[in-house]
Amino acid sequence: MLSPGRSTMRSQLLADPMAHRWRFTLAWLLVGLLLGVLLVGCFAGKPEGPGRIQLSPSELDLGPIPNTGPVSRTLKVRNVGRGWLEITGLSTSCGCTTAELSSRVIPPGHRADLTVTFDADYHPARGNVTRLVWFVTNDPTQPWVEVRITADVRQ
Repeated sequence: MLSPGRSTMRSQLLADPMAHRWRFTLAWLLVGLLLGVLLVGCFAGKPEGPGRIQLSPSELDLGPIPNTGPVSRTLKVRNVGRGWLEITGLSTSCGCTTAELSSRVIPPGHRADLTVTFDADYHPARGNVTRLVWFVTNDPTQPWVEVRITADVRQ
């Protein structure tokens, strides 16, 4: 139960139009502040625009290699765009070639490593060979990327 002093103060606040206006204003300020914090939290840190791919190098020449086993090289896949770069499909032209990507989603300004392995001993390929690695991206200027790998397989 409220004490008589508190009851009197409450009735005075309810009767005072300025106190009511002040509470109303304070309530709207709090609602506005809460909405502002929610909106900033929803949109903060989200990049704008598409991801853009940049390969370094874009072709791989393994040079003369022995036919005794696999040879691996790593390419840098950079996202130079303002949005996330997504790589969805990754395939090779032959079973003798494999490709592994360290990350299929690359934030703006970051990179992933594409490790390509060619196994000259997989089948009897000799002389100059060309193998391909393909992948699909969300980059509107390069939705389909091809990396050419060449080697001179020697005995």
